[in-house]
Amino acid sequence: MIPEDKIIEIISKKIYEKTWTPNDVSNFKIGDNQIIFCIDTLVGSTDVPNNMNLRDATRKAAVAVVSDFASKGVEVNIMLFSLCLPEIYTKKDVEQISEGLNDAAKEYSFIILGGDTNQSTDFMITFCGIGLNQNDVINRSEAKPGDIIATTGRYGLHALGLKILLSKEEPKNGEEIEAVQAFLKPVARVKEGAYAISSGSVTSSIDSSDGLLRSLNQLANTSNVKIIIDELPTHESIIESAKKRKIDLDKLVLEGGEEYELIFSVKRKEWPKLKKLFQTKKFSIYKIGKVETGSGVYLVRNDKIVKLEGSGWQHFQK
Repeated sequence: MIPEDKIIEIISKKIYEKTWTPNDVSNFKIGDNQIIFCIDTLVGSTDVPNNMNLRDATRKAAVAVVSDFASKGVEVNIMLFSLCLPEIYTKKDVEQISEGLNDAAKEYSFIILGGDTNQSTDFMITFCGIGLNQNDVINRSEAKPGDIIATTGRYGLHALGLKILLSKEEPKNGEEIEAVQAFLKPVARVKEGAYAISSGSVTSSIDSSDGLLRSLNQLANTSNVKIIIDELPTHESIIESAKKRKIDLDKLVLEGGEEYELIFSVKRKEWPKLKKLFQTKKFSIYKIGKVETGSGVYLVRNDKIVKLEGSGWQHFQK
């Protein structure tokens, strides 16, 4: 099967009259308001480890949509869902899914208007989020040479948690327990996105759930720029476990995915102001690189600049 990016490219060429630029959300102006939309699907066989319960899986599916909204500084107001269930699912299974729906709605203050249910051979749940915004939506295509690249968190913890779950081994220490919980119960950076976008300091933004490297490549490609990472935002808790489990640390950080952090390109002159704002609000933000003229994503390592290959998570890609 051809990879996800190529599928999107083929479809977009057929349905849009002009070149379509990928974005985390779609928007449509009605009167003075921008109506914001985002849709995302979670599939049991590809997205849910066997030892992840349906309550956490359902909540996580909703968080994926909330996180895309957060990258634009917008909150989800309304959520619709479509639920597909195998016939072997029990009343207890449906109750767990309902609890996951309720958890997400309470945590992120959106209203679930309703949805649809169908029988299928796999567990699948699709969420469609809708929100209102009076300002134009910031996108992925406006990063400029000279901008700073910043992110709201460090990477590798969630991916390590997934690897531990897939290994079917028990977590071996507190750090590994933290990693598993981070994967099972990710957090969307809603307030961080709102503060960053409203500050006027950000030129482009993206959610990082498909992995740091893939997200940076998407930002670089749509903005037609080169991104140089001079400090990998490695989560300190994963270093020892990655070594003991013989997991490539850089690959875990760059391509592991499952984080719901936000990545921003920031006007260089505005970076001190944005950093101070986040410190005042007691939120994390890290400067990890810069934008230059060119293309691709590069890493500074041992005083050499190395082009990063690899794409992070994509459906239809082994």
